Amino acid sequence: MRIIIVAVLLALVIPAAAHAIAGQCIQDQYGIQYSIVIDSTHKSITGTAHDSSGGCSFADWPIIGSINYLSSTLISGKAYEITVINPAGDAGDSCVPGYMLKGNFPKGAWYYVGGFGAQRFTYVPCGTLAPVTAGVNEPGRGRLK
Repeated sequence: MRIIIVAVLLALVIPAAAHAIAGQCIQDQYGIQYSIVIDSTHKSITGTAHDSSGGCSFADWPIIGSINYLSSTLISGKAYEITVINPAGDAGDSCVPGYMLKGNFPKGAWYYVGGFGAQRFTYVPCGTLAPVTAGVNEPGRGRLK
């Protein structure tokens, strides 16, 4: 019985993975790097957000999101939305439990549970721009809310 269940799960996972495209890394205004994989068949985004500032308990946060078009990369002018989740949750970590980034690529804006975070930005490829670090660890800025 276990072999059949494993075979069924693999049959479901392998075709989805075959359509996933890896290798896009983009950076926001704070220097947080988003390594993303786009599954063009299912119009989904997964990956990891990496923040080396040390302001939160974990440097790497998981990403899940979506696009509304068939592509292996984020396309200029096309809509996207990603949710970034704090692995610490809200159990004692001074950072938000999660946040959303959305917009028409390469533009983006931060959203929190309470709504718009008033932080608009333009993504750049990872490592091409010195991050704006002033205020990144202050409440209402970056990951602290």
